[in-house]
Amino acid sequence: MKIDVKLVEGFDKTYLPLTFRAFWNEDGQCYLRTRVYEGKIIFFCAQLMNYYSTSITNGLESVRHSAFSYLVKDRGAIFTRQKGFFDKFRSANRIDKAFENEVISYIEQNSVWIEYYPPEFASWLPCNYSLVSFDTDGTPHWQHRPLALLQQDYPGLDFTIDIEKLTSWDRPLSISEIKELIKAKNWTMGNIAKRWGITPRHISRVFNDISREKHWDDAVRGLPAYNGDEDK
Repeated sequence: MKIDVKLVEGFDKTYLPLTFRAFWNEDGQCYLRTRVYEGKIIFFCAQLMNYYSTSITNGLESVRHSAFSYLVKDRGAIFTRQKGFFDKFRSANRIDKAFENEVISYIEQNSVWIEYYPPEFASWLPCNYSLVSFDTDGTPHWQHRPLALLQQDYPGLDFTIDIEKLTSWDRPLSISEIKELIKAKNWTMGNIAKRWGITPRHISRVFNDISREKHWDDAVRGLPAYNGDEDK
């Protein structure tokens, strides 16, 4: 199988929060900004404040999996496949799996991963930025990298981040943010109401109430990608 890849130069998208599978099968959250810059995919991941679940370092494998998935879903990198001669002897599942492996391999080989911990969160670190490299088996290695050197390595890219963004992520979502999150995962209000066993009118009333309980926002952030099962 051969894959064709188009990196969308200038692609720049921020996920706040990015949801990933944390320890104990819970949902973890972090800040992620993904950019395509001079033929490279730059993942800039930051630890959230007022957050007490799995860290971005301990959950690195799951964080990367979510980051890769959103890069493809949001078309920062566009992959198309060309079937080879031997594909006619493979099942559809084997072809899909082979394609997925090729996509992951390409992203791994053509991306840069940078982690950031706010000083208020990890005051013991000698440097708040780390450049993470990976062995062929996926084993990560962290190298502390001062901001000035990162900016020197990638001129024109901004790696500073407003701490307020990392702190206010847990504030109530605005109705526009809720709609954006729902749309990004291919849901509609009606689909969600059906999944949660409530009426569309009730769910609309809840989402428009800024004083709603936090579990509603958590539920929106934790929605899986819509696959049509709710319509069956």
